[in-house]
Amino acid sequence: MKALEAVRAVRGWHPSQQALRLVVLLGPLVALLAAAPAGHGPAPWIVGVVLLLSVLWAARPESGGGTLALLLVLFWWTRVPDDALHPAVLVAAVAVVLSHLAAVVSAAAPPRTPVDPAVLRLWMLRGAAVLLAAPVVWVLARALRDQAAPDLLWPAALLAALLVVVALGLVLERREEAP
Repeated sequence: MKALEAVRAVRGWHPSQQALRLVVLLGPLVALLAAAPAGHGPAPWIVGVVLLLSVLWAARPESGGGTLALLLVLFWWTRVPDDALHPAVLVAAVAVVLSHLAAVVSAAAPPRTPVDPAVLRLWMLRGAAVLLAAPVVWVLARALRDQAAPDLLWPAALLAALLVVVALGLVLERREEAP
């Protein structure tokens, strides 16, 4: 009975919201299932838990369901052989970023309200900027995987990533303010 009510509620959502929330729902599942070609397909119980959390996230994109779903996906990818450097990790990265962006945009308005095209464009631009880093980081990681890491590598990498995010934020903020 409750499932039927939920389906009726979803039918009342604006089509643009339905589309975004479908991306929210599918993103973690695609990211999780992308581990299969990398040699470590997810256990059925993990798929079930991620599906449940993804449904919660799609219904309430501002909830913590998405965080939990993505943390489970990340956990599963840490178990992938070859240090998770299989090309399928790029598929997972795209799925994670797209689902996160879809959740951010869909949470900005009630489900019955259409998505503002300007807001969608803004977040797609930001997502594209983030996704540009994924293949670069992947190629560097593949090239350096047999090298011993210096002690300060991870703090330096974290600082560099933080600086890039701040710089991109400033550039995008200035573009928004331009007439």
